[in-house]
Amino acid sequence: IKTWKRYASPKYKIHIGRVVSPFDKKTVIEAAKDMAGMKTYAFKQLFFLLMKKIFNLYQDKDVDDGVTCSEAISSCFQIAGISFDSSISTANISPLDIYNSKIIEKINVG
Repeated sequence: IKTWKRYASPKYKIHIGRVVSPFDKKTVIEAAKDMAGMKTYAFKQLFFLLMKKIFNLYQDKDVDDGVTCSEAISSCFQIAGISFDSSISTANISPLDIYNSKIIEKINVG
């Protein structure tokens, strides 16, 4: 695993946050282990999310059997009782939705 500092440059803006609500870390880790390798990447869902953002659409729909990265993270935390945004399904949550969640503490990385 590479540290965030390897990616820090004028080209990239790095945002780091951590969950401040109490949760069982072992539950999240076990959920991630269970999910690892079991699902494919949801390219159709990613395209669907992009179209929703571009055209400002709201449709809570899972269009792919796979998962996006943010969907996987949201699912693992939901198993531990943590919801980043209860108004958005795990299939439609974006990295920005997670980062802007009230339970995320933003960490200044310089």
